[in-house]
Amino acid sequence: RAVAIDPRNAHSHYELALVYETNSQLENALTELHEAIAIDSDHQPALIEMSSVYIKLGRPRESIETLTKVMRLKDSGKLHPESRSTLYRNLGWVHLLRGEYAYALEELNEALGTDEKERSEALTSDRTGAVLLVLYGQALEKNGRTLAAAGPYYEAALKKISNTSSLKDAIFAAEPLWLADNQ
Repeated sequence: RAVAIDPRNAHSHYELALVYETNSQLENALTELHEAIAIDSDHQPALIEMSSVYIKLGRPRESIETLTKVMRLKDSGKLHPESRSTLYRNLGWVHLLRGEYAYALEELNEALGTDEKERSEALTSDRTGAVLLVLYGQALEKNGRTLAAAGPYYEAALKKISNTSSLKDAIFAAEPLWLADNQ
């Protein structure tokens, strides 16, 4: 309805995209995100969400292209602090899917925090999403760490899952790697 009232409002298109994404209508979500970015090329939530949708559609190259735009905002000092963690989460996610496990761990470390104390706090923080924790656990395992090292991140992710959408996204984040491991 907000898009109908003000079709030139980038944030309304972004919000509609989130509704589509929640309902697994990823192509419709992508259309709305493109519309938001056409209106405001620096709309960070739309750019970052677009990278997530590209990942879910199995289009990591396009996700990286989108994240490159966000990195330019970061390099120019225009990145919103709340966008930082998701930017690095998505970069790590793409590297995991591409089998670039060391790079994935570097990016996911950035998403969680740069030191052991920050990573430890991330296990209990409300700001850390379940998807990030699942991806971090996978990156640890793929880099030769034991399940004992990755386990606390998986456990924290399970505690955070409180609704179907979070569960669906966390499973989606894990599924490609589980499938690859079991083929």
